[in-house]
Amino acid sequence: MVLGHVDGVGRLRSQRTQGNAVLLEVDAPPALMPMIVEKGSITVDGISLTVNALDETGFSLSIIPYSAGKVALLHRPAGWSFNLETDIIGKYVARLLAGDAVRGRRAAAGADWELLRRAGFVDDDG
Repeated sequence: MVLGHVDGVGRLRSQRTQGNAVLLEVDAPPALMPMIVEKGSITVDGISLTVNALDETGFSLSIIPYSAGKVALLHRPAGWSFNLETDIIGKYVARLLAGDAVRGRRAAAGADWELLRRAGFVDDDG
């Protein structure tokens, strides 16, 4: 779920063919990485796409043939900058875990990484 706002700027690291799809690897700002979820949504230059995988500095997108014919992303060279927007649900979870920054107290009773792990929302890697 995205709202049409820019959260940060990413850079195209690489692009390669993978089967019938094109795999784009994008470096993302460190501040956005906690809110990017594998198989979750991210908006790249206003195009809502599914995150294929995560690594230490960014994420990959697998652009299928149908999408390839509809987007200009595949015509960009390595180093190209993209506007990024992360999923709004990730932003809410991050704020919940950080606590209520406005009032300086924890938000929600007992919400923490352990609660999310037990509920199956995060794996042992966090």
